Amino acid sequence: MSIGALDHDLCRTWFPWPMPPDGHATFRAAYETHTGTAPPIRPSPFWAVAVAANSARMRLAVSEDAARAALACLTALRD
Repeated sequence: MSIGALDHDLCRTWFPWPMPPDGHATFRAAYETHTGTAPPIRPSPFWAVAVAANSARMRLAVSEDAARAALACLTALRD
């Protein structure tokens, strides 16, 4: 665990990550508690690209197939 940008964590919940709906609700409530504002529906483009690129890098260490979902997300962000 580390201290970092809350929007980075928010984006990690947006990116294809297996979090059940109640987990999303808990995260969103904690975000609002710590920031005083409700989290945006979609993260900022900066954090979306940062998280998707890092995910692609980490998944590529496993295999090219594993990285495809993250690369597809980056392509969707571009479009």
